[in-house]
Amino acid sequence: MRVTQLMPRQTCMATLAHRTIAESQTVSSDFRAISWESRANMANATSGVAVSEECKARFQELRLSRAHRFVVFKIDGAMPQVVVDKVGPRDAGFEDLTTSLPAHDCRYAVYDYDFTVGDAPRSKIFLISWSPATADVKSKMVYASSNEGFKKELDGVHIDLQATEPSELTLDVLKDHTS
Repeated sequence: MRVTQLMPRQTCMATLAHRTIAESQTVSSDFRAISWESRANMANATSGVAVSEECKARFQELRLSRAHRFVVFKIDGAMPQVVVDKVGPRDAGFEDLTTSLPAHDCRYAVYDYDFTVGDAPRSKIFLISWSPATADVKSKMVYASSNEGFKKELDGVHIDLQATEPSELTLDVLKDHTS
């Protein structure tokens, strides 16, 4: 009698195990069908925000060609992806960057900071996560959850800086991070 009661349960468990294996193989084959480019563009999968190719191109121009002093990025809500908002010319100053950041909305920015150590010229690239206290809570959450994925797309960032008010984003703060 006991054996008869176990048989239906064993059959049920075997069927469930078979179904689970079949479903995982389907998911696995679906995942392999996604191209590497698509996977790279889904860098911010936790927030669902992709990074546009223009963002990567402007950052490489700043890093390799030193064509820009800063680049400001924003998350475009229509297509959820990070896009270029403003580009600062090479002769722009730090004040130009700070005035480019909105008082009531979040942004990312990269800034190429030049300084000297002794007589040797140096340069560090800062990734700035601007999230003012007056920004919308949803905006703050999307920018915060997308930060790490966005940072991975920008290979060559030296220092990650987060600021919530203008006093946290000054030249003295940058100097403190480079010394």
